[in-house]
Amino acid sequence: MQRVHFTVTKKRKKRRRSAVRGRKKMSEFQQHKLMDRMAREYPGVLQNIEFVLVQHYREDEGIDDRTVLRSLRAALNGTEPTSERENSVAKSLESFRGLRSDVSDAVWEDALLVVMQSVQRHSDLTPGATDYLEFVSEFII
Repeated sequence: MQRVHFTVTKKRKKRRRSAVRGRKKMSEFQQHKLMDRMAREYPGVLQNIEFVLVQHYREDEGIDDRTVLRSLRAALNGTEPTSERENSVAKSLESFRGLRSDVSDAVWEDALLVVMQSVQRHSDLTPGATDYLEFVSEFII
């Protein structure tokens, strides 16, 4: 597997890792504030990420919400995905990131975090669960 790499500042990396690992350093209020800001100012970036996820889901029904969450986590932290499916999704996210040179790294990282929070909000993350993917598929053509 090829390692996926995103540039992440130390301060953002620390904040993201704590949020990703489940330690809620970001309060519910902060999470909603970030989500609202991203939805208002950068809806296209969120849609780009969701498009990649839905595209993979439509091509490979073996992809579930846990795979999506792990792929997003790997992309956000710059770590290597643990499975071939996760790696495929992470590579696609990296490719799409390359097409969005107009978007700063900070905005891209915030968008990944918001989508991760959405996955966690819409899914129980049990093996095989696709609640998030089915939900977001309704909005992606």
